[in-house]
Amino acid sequence: MEKNYLFKSRVIIENKVFLLAEDVAKKFGYDSLEIFANSRPELIVEKNGLPKLVEETKYNNIILNDVEISDRIKHLEYTRVDTLRSRAETLRSFYPLKFMLAGGTLERKAYDAGYESVEKYINDVDYPKELEEEKENMVRKADLISSMEDAKKKINDLVDYDILKKYNIRLTQYIHINEYGVHIESFLAGKGIFFALYDSDYAFDELKVIVGDLIIPTYDEYEDSFIEKNYGQDISDRDYSQFSCIENLLYLILHKEFEDAGGDLMYCQCPGIDFYISQKEMIKMLSPSQYSNIILVDGVEDFDFAKYITPIDD
Repeated sequence: MEKNYLFKSRVIIENKVFLLAEDVAKKFGYDSLEIFANSRPELIVEKNGLPKLVEETKYNNIILNDVEISDRIKHLEYTRVDTLRSRAETLRSFYPLKFMLAGGTLERKAYDAGYESVEKYINDVDYPKELEEEKENMVRKADLISSMEDAKKKINDLVDYDILKKYNIRLTQYIHINEYGVHIESFLAGKGIFFALYDSDYAFDELKVIVGDLIIPTYDEYEDSFIEKNYGQDISDRDYSQFSCIENLLYLILHKEFEDAGGDLMYCQCPGIDFYISQKEMIKMLSPSQYSNIILVDGVEDFDFAKYITPIDD
């Protein structure tokens, strides 16, 4: 059996993560670093006083784009580097697109707070508040592995796979990795249907599709019971089950209307479509250059975590 070589060393330079080229060569099955460097010279990075390096993102891109290597290695390397300075810069860079997506909300908040200038409101109130939240997030401890396992169990409890098969609906999922950790997002995808799998108020295990319309028993607080509700179907006739989650999200961002749901959330609700998405994720999808601290992965993958926390006093 082939030995699974694990990376034990990483080098961080200006918030970029590098792997030792010697380790990458072993992982890819090369007999020596020299052979690897001659074979893939475009991957080698040389810094004064350091051994040869390979950028972690380029290592991952090779795995994603090479079927043979992907089948053999089966997982990516993801190292998250958190600094308050980098988060502050990211927050600042969000504001032009944030104003484009939710400018009305910012204007109302500025007016309610007694500011005539939205820019001054952002500098005095909104940005300091978000920066303070970032500080709190940096010291928050979470068990990511157990949270993912809990999410998988909850999803299996919510649906009946025989019913999904009966109505040609596919359970489609993606993982998003951001400063809050790793989270699984799940959707029901079918012809004219893209509906988020919420964890309450919906009896997804009793859903139906009648003449293309999605019917889900939904909790009614006035009746204090579940009542069948018709959520319709998307008139575009798009078969969402034939596309990945991320492809569908990009399509909907470009073709449907969203409303500000408060906090960081945007909401899309129209016939056959119902889901929330982070405002930051929308911004990063629309602006790929701002994609550095959120990673979206289609499907559900297993992750191994090693967590190093620098005490805040340091």
